[in-house]
Amino acid sequence: MDKLDNILSQTRSVKPPKGANAPPVEGPLWEMAVGSRIAKRAQPVRLDRGILYIRVTTAAWANELSLLATEIVKQLAEHDIEVNELRFSVGPVRQPRRRRGKPRRAAAPDAKLPEPLRDRVAQIADDELKAALAEAAAKSLSVGHKS
Repeated sequence: MDKLDNILSQTRSVKPPKGANAPPVEGPLWEMAVGSRIAKRAQPVRLDRGILYIRVTTAAWANELSLLATEIVKQLAEHDIEVNELRFSVGPVRQPRRRRGKPRRAAAPDAKLPEPLRDRVAQIADDELKAALAEAAAKSLSVGHKS
């Protein structure tokens, strides 16, 4: 039998394949799909069999983002990322890196939220979360609309 020290010294030289630790959705694309406020609090960590696993900062964010799951899946599909379902877990989220250079395309003007959605958002206790979801929903509704 090999000694444990020999086995451990051999495994230290084994490295994961390139891209093994790459995020399933690149930061800029993720931010375009969900908006910068949500991207600061939610991070895609793994894509497996059509299920995108997302780490969020709090359970409240997980709950509220689950309500936007259909729209997030739709936005990702528009960028050729096949996702059927989202699953959330709470944990630390890395802040998205800011790119230097040309600014991204201008955001579409925000659409007015329909009254049922406005009422639902108004029920959220966390003011920061409420503002972020209202902004994301307005931007999401404005996608594809021409002024």
